[in-house]
Amino acid sequence: MKKGSHHTEEVRRKISLSQTGKHPSETTRLKISLANKGRHHTEEAKRKMRQYKHYKKRERHPLSLTTRKKLSDSLKRFFQTPAGLEVKKKISMTHKGIRHSEETRKKMIASLKVSWQRKRMHVHKLKRPHTLCIEDLP
Repeated sequence: MKKGSHHTEEVRRKISLSQTGKHPSETTRLKISLANKGRHHTEEAKRKMRQYKHYKKRERHPLSLTTRKKLSDSLKRFFQTPAGLEVKKKISMTHKGIRHSEETRKKMIASLKVSWQRKRMHVHKLKRPHTLCIEDLP
């Protein structure tokens, strides 16, 4: 293949199918790891990676309401099973004894107040759509 030329869509599909399900052996993975040891990213590359990370966070596509409902129902069912109850207990144990600073507590309370306010406004908006505009939300 000449330098600068590209595979056609059909060839790319065939290559993809031929590689599907294959995983590199432990030896290959070790060789790749050793080949990459000691490499450093340039400052330019680091900057680009940081920008992309923030871009991905900001531009995440929200889930549809039906998808969110399905996920919610699925998790509710999971946490009723014995495995789910065990996970819940482990999460609870990791959070035991955590003490938040006064500043953090104030931030958490303020955040909860805003959340409750939005929830109340959303319910009110559903009951009387003509009385609330989207701009009214904080």
